[in-house]
Parts: sequence; C-alpha cells; structure tokens
Amino acid sequence: MLILVLGKGKTGSLVAEVARERGHGVRTLDIGDNPHASALTAPNLAGVDVVIDFTLPKQPLKTYARCWHWAGGLSSAPPDGTTR
Repeated sequence: MLILVLGKGKTGSLVAEVARERGHGVRTLDIGDNPHASALTAPNLAGVDVVIDFTLPKQPLKTYARCWHWAGGLSSAPPDGTTR
C-alpha cells in the first residue's frame, strides 16, 4: 500500500515511520510543500492508495476537494473512528 502523509509534525512523522516499519510505501508532504493542497495533482497522487492529512484544521477540506478532482473519489474516516 502506498500512503501519502500530509504533515511532518509529531503525528504525521510517527504515522509515516510506523507505516514504513510495517512495509508500506510512504510519501510525505509538509504544509510548506503543499500550500492550499496545490501539490495534490494527478502525478503526485499516481499510485497512492491512502492520503492521511495531519496539517491545519481547515486543510482537509481542500485536500478532499483536490483528491476528488484528481483521483476520482475518496472515503473519509474522522478521528472518532466512525465512517461517513
């Protein structure tokens, strides 16, 4: 599985590290690399199975919109573990 982790802070870095340890491919982008979700393009999302966003509180809405546009769909799991 190829995981794109957005945010290289404590949580994003830990998730990326654990995913790598478990044998997953991981790409990471920090907020400076991805202003307003601008790095979420078709080439950057090619092959990505999961995008996990640990950036700013309002950023996931932009992330969802860009992923939907370039990847053709997405699913969402909020922090409480329920599905929508």
